[in-house]
Amino acid sequence: MSSQSLPLPVLDFSKFKSNPAVFIDQIKEALCSTGFFYLKNHDVPKEAIQQLFQRSKEFFQLELEVKSEMPITPSNEGYTGPGVEILDPKLGLDSKEAFNFKFNPQAGPPKLPAALAKQEDELVEFYKTCHSQCLEILRALAMTLEIPEKEGGANHFTDKHDINQKSGSVLRMLHYFPLTEAVNEDIRAGAHTDYGSLTLLFQNGISGLQILNRAAKGESDEWLDAPCLEDAIIVNIGDLMQFWTNGLFKSTKHRVVFHPEQKQSSRYSIAFFCHPNDSVSLDPISSPLIVNIHEKPQINAAMHLEQRLQATYGNYEKAI
Repeated sequence: MSSQSLPLPVLDFSKFKSNPAVFIDQIKEALCSTGFFYLKNHDVPKEAIQQLFQRSKEFFQLELEVKSEMPITPSNEGYTGPGVEILDPKLGLDSKEAFNFKFNPQAGPPKLPAALAKQEDELVEFYKTCHSQCLEILRALAMTLEIPEKEGGANHFTDKHDINQKSGSVLRMLHYFPLTEAVNEDIRAGAHTDYGSLTLLFQNGISGLQILNRAAKGESDEWLDAPCLEDAIIVNIGDLMQFWTNGLFKSTKHRVVFHPEQKQSSRYSIAFFCHPNDSVSLDPISSPLIVNIHEKPQINAAMHLEQRLQATYGNYEKAI
């Protein structure tokens, strides 16, 4: 598919290494508009992505009692079964299942059910690679925002996303059911914004992501399809980056839908949700680009995540 026919800009990550000024201009334009972009020539190996998709398919094909050995917990680790999550209260339950994996080198071995224990090394390596990729993007964002050196400069965000500290970061494998098993006939995942700093989304040939394009006053909003682009991942910012930039960068609503030709197909995706350390404040940052700050959130990253997870899951005892 030609990049000219895509609704999102396509950014070449190799440009950040060779010509960072051009890259940060492009990323600024993307994040001030939809908050989404495609990223090609990134640092996540294609072979590792394909391997994890294979592991994901094998896991979700298991019997429910095997998959649900480790149900989702308040720390957002484990399995969520079909018809559990509510991302859009107006819509109701989503038509998907998922497994959430967290890794902290200081917290000991990661928690895994028996069905995934043999894949521990692969999951850890993929998690670490995604985290490193996010740190590079966060470095580009700090440069874009011209954060003063006394506030950390280019390392302002990376210092707050230490993999050795407790955070809400999570690697998530997702399986969206075919229409025959769906809870809702049109929507696979309800409209929502992401909770953290950045999201990396890996798609596997079956599209369905739509992004809400806010129209000008007097016109109607529209949903834009974000099809799969070979060898590219989709990157978007979450709520925390919008808080930190006082709305300059947009945390945009998105959803997953059925396309007519894919209604009988499962959809698999992998997402890495990058969060800062739990204690990090959500107050707007020091940047010459951020103005007119009227209110401060008065909460930290952990508090915001807890609020969003409670709205998504409610009673964790019903998560399987």
